[in-house]
Amino acid sequence: LPVYNRYSEIRDHDAYLHRKRVLNMVSNLNIPIIDFHNVLIEHPKPLSLFPVGGGHYTSEGYRLVSKLIEASLEKRVK
Repeated sequence: LPVYNRYSEIRDHDAYLHRKRVLNMVSNLNIPIIDFHNVLIEHPKPLSLFPVGGGHYTSEGYRLVSKLIEASLEKRVK
């Protein structure tokens, strides 16, 4: 799950914490990926999904995570 610091500053999201490299390695191992980063990056206020100063997600953040997981699992069952 993405952390607050990824969105609190402007940075290269693919390079931060080696995101692109890690996702490529996981993909090459054929491990399914549920990427919440894409939801956060498309959200108009991604920092609003974290409590002030970071930490875990807010209730809205967790709601979006659960929706993404549910949709991903439904795709895999079909």
